[in-house]
Amino acid sequence: MPIAPLLQQFVDDELKRSADVIEAARLSTIDNLKHPGTRSTGSSVERTTLFDLLELLQARRQAFGDAFVQSLHQLVMTDLREQSEQSASGLGDLSDNLTLVDESRVESDIEIARVVQCIKDVAEWELSELQTFTSTLSGHVHVIADTNPLRPLLYAQALWDAVSATTMAVGQRHALMKVCGEALAGQLKKTWAAAATRLEDQGVKPGIYRTMVLTPGSGAERARSHRNTVGMLGETVERAPLQTVAGPLIARQHSSRASAAVWPTLHSSPPPRASSLSQALEETLLTFEAVLRDLPVPNAQARRNSTASAPRLRDQQAQLSQAAHEADRELIDLLSRLFDIMLSDVFLHPGLRILVARLQASALRVALHEPMMMEDRTHPVWALIELMGKAAALYTEAGDPRLDALLAFGEKLVSELTRLSTPDGARYQRAKEYLTQWLSTQLAQQLSTASSQVEQLSRTERRHALQAQLSSRLRVQLGGLRVTESLRHFITETWAKVLAESFQRHGEDAEPTVSYVKAVDDLLWSLNLPNHPKSRKRLLAVLPGLLQQLRAGMALIHLPIPAQDTVMNDLMEVHTEALRPGEREAAGGLSALSAEQIVQELRDEVLDDEGRSGFADSLIDVSSMDTIPAEWIDEKPPNMLVDTPQKQTAAGLKLGARRRLFLRGRWMRVQLMWRSPQGSLMLFAGESPGRTHSITESALQRLIDENLLLPLEEKSLVQRAIEALYRELG
Repeated sequence: MPIAPLLQQFVDDELKRSADVIEAARLSTIDNLKHPGTRSTGSSVERTTLFDLLELLQARRQAFGDAFVQSLHQLVMTDLREQSEQSASGLGDLSDNLTLVDESRVESDIEIARVVQCIKDVAEWELSELQTFTSTLSGHVHVIADTNPLRPLLYAQALWDAVSATTMAVGQRHALMKVCGEALAGQLKKTWAAAATRLEDQGVKPGIYRTMVLTPGSGAERARSHRNTVGMLGETVERAPLQTVAGPLIARQHSSRASAAVWPTLHSSPPPRASSLSQALEETLLTFEAVLRDLPVPNAQARRNSTASAPRLRDQQAQLSQAAHEADRELIDLLSRLFDIMLSDVFLHPGLRILVARLQASALRVALHEPMMMEDRTHPVWALIELMGKAAALYTEAGDPRLDALLAFGEKLVSELTRLSTPDGARYQRAKEYLTQWLSTQLAQQLSTASSQVEQLSRTERRHALQAQLSSRLRVQLGGLRVTESLRHFITETWAKVLAESFQRHGEDAEPTVSYVKAVDDLLWSLNLPNHPKSRKRLLAVLPGLLQQLRAGMALIHLPIPAQDTVMNDLMEVHTEALRPGEREAAGGLSALSAEQIVQELRDEVLDDEGRSGFADSLIDVSSMDTIPAEWIDEKPPNMLVDTPQKQTAAGLKLGARRRLFLRGRWMRVQLMWRSPQGSLMLFAGESPGRTHSITESALQRLIDENLLLPLEEKSLVQRAIEALYRELG
């Protein structure tokens, strides 16, 4: 579906103003840094850091602004194109490209998320107002979320790119994101208000906010929009286990205790139950089961918020109670209420709703024969329903074949259970084990499909180990050399990555690897150049080849062009100063050209390989490096689908664990399906079929620390029903 022309025109107009927006934010940031006492941003930053940030924003003005404008334009155009392609195909990009999310990427995501929240806090009203107009431009009558392509996330991402083009120092990046983010938020507040005014002056009518219409039913049913929404930082709500059960009369008598405890409790043992069901109750259940058995199970295409319902046990309660023994009537009432609430759950997929509905009569049979079922939330009946709910909650996209497969298997499982004339907890336990095994098999199949990603990640882990060794040795070689923070980071981190990549890709004796190792020697020597004419002449001979190798190495690891330019500019400053002649040789210097002109010409020169000057000993002993630590490969059988959400550590996350993860600016539902042999890398199955997400263990732990990795559901289906039942009985 093509982008609406009016919306495209609005986007183009706003993008033309983006240069003014970021320049105003830059000037506002400078003013805030000069007067830190008037703003909260300055109070938490050291005075020396404030001075450094001021220098950066003034000296790198052009790079800062250009990077922001270019990034915002690219992000918005890409977002519009992807929205158009997804609306046409109904599926997202399922390419096989694997992007590993490491700690630096997570740090950027965290900083971006903070700026997004800051923008929303400062300009919430203006953003909501503008969205009413962009909904109209998109062709909608009512206000639709995310119709504004110029939303806070894209501005925050563009700001990160601008900050990254300004400095490579991690601490400075984070400090700049903080101070610039607040300034940008204030500027966007004005920008969005002005945009809404322009659209209104052009005659664009704002969209109408849609009023929510409640579905017919009792007040209790309408109240079952279970309040389990989790904010970005995910506040955890205390979970209440199911313990003992009583009838509604006793529950109401002890409602004050129910609010503090988990379930209304009995002070005496339940009355003895009949050994078998009465004939009237049996006939009623058989009739009800026949109706449930014929219910068609909707497929994955059904909308999750569909109001489609199914026959309820509660609808048959009067007839069931009349046919039941007196001791069973309260149990029937309570179980009917509980299933009624579960089947009204707005988060339940229609297909799963039908499967749960089919279990109503069978679950009642178990409860009547096993009173302990209503005293233990871990009973196999509840455990099976919870497992089906957790598995289905992972698949949110319409038409997901994984959800279709789950519903098909679930239908077979439920059909087997409902055929039993005397079901019991053991049969349900066996069904839960079958479902667990099937889910494990499905996850293994997804892992097999992602074998290329697994192999790539295994290589990456070995490269990371090698990179860590190289980085450590480079830090030793730098020692006490006086270099800028950005150059130190480039040598110890970026170039270590170049060397590790070349070792693994070409081998340690290959010409590219040898030349990259030699470039380290040349670079370190050039940063500590002796003040002697011969040293400057030697630098003139070495510099062209060195710069060429540095460019080639940065291209090998796909370092962004702005970051490459930052490195080259820093080196140009150092080498320009090194090439300035001293007082003794001022009269008959090396060249009639200035030092700046010499370095610039050398940067533009393409050096023949034969003209390079070498050094005797490399600073890195290649023969001592473990290029491929094969002894790390230790394949152990995974403990599939053992999930312990209470252990919020990356190392404690079990294979098969389902989680909600904040990554790349949004929440997504994922399932852990592979961990590398050393545990440093993880591969998650994503929401879209065939989509995977890979992340380092340290990055995942960082997300956990920031509450950006949460359980898939704060409360399970059964737990949500229990809490809703409290409200109904209370």
